[in-house]
Amino acid sequence: MADQKLERRAFAQKAEVRTNDAGIKTVTGHAAVFNRTSLPIYGMFYEINEPGCFREALMKDSTIVQAVYAHNDATIPFAVFRGGGKPGSMILREDEVGLYCEYEPLDSEMGRSLIKSIERGDTDGMSYSFIPLDEDWREMYNGLPLRRILKADIFDTTATPNPAFPSTDISVRKQNNSLEMELKDYANLIESRSGKHISEAESYLIANELRRRQLQLLRLTL
Repeated sequence: MADQKLERRAFAQKAEVRTNDAGIKTVTGHAAVFNRTSLPIYGMFYEINEPGCFREALMKDSTIVQAVYAHNDATIPFAVFRGGGKPGSMILREDEVGLYCEYEPLDSEMGRSLIKSIERGDTDGMSYSFIPLDEDWREMYNGLPLRRILKADIFDTTATPNPAFPSTDISVRKQNNSLEMELKDYANLIESRSGKHISEAESYLIANELRRRQLQLLRLTL
């Protein structure tokens, strides 16, 4: 969708360094995984990547995906994938697990430091940036909306020392507390005006609508 903004996710999928017979070291791992439910994102929804959601992006001639560290695109990339079968310095493909990537980091101080950091276990995860193009919000999971990513463009893959989905922090807890208060105030207001008790199902619908509106506001500030 044209109004969608860049989003980032990180997984506890281990980044590894492999050495081939020629002694060349490559970074390997899965930047994204399929069929795995995330932790609550921003405390507002869960997310699953559907198999095949990156397929079209990988085939597009316009796709350029950089391998960087911690989403820092201000530095020279370690490697680059080019879509549409064009030659590049990174392998990026879908497999049964998710979005697999493999590359030999650029022979630079940062590239050598990356290899050392992964080998020591300081950097042990993978992450990626994407823009969702098609998504499904019709399901609920653990009381929150479940977002299924059906199609997405991908912009970078990164090695990261923090391989976890965004979890609840102080600012998000404040948002959630505010949302709960808004829900109660809204339900009380409806009850007071209509003289009718708000059922659990009606409160559920109100909560979903408020979460949807909050998510829209959050996207504008990302």
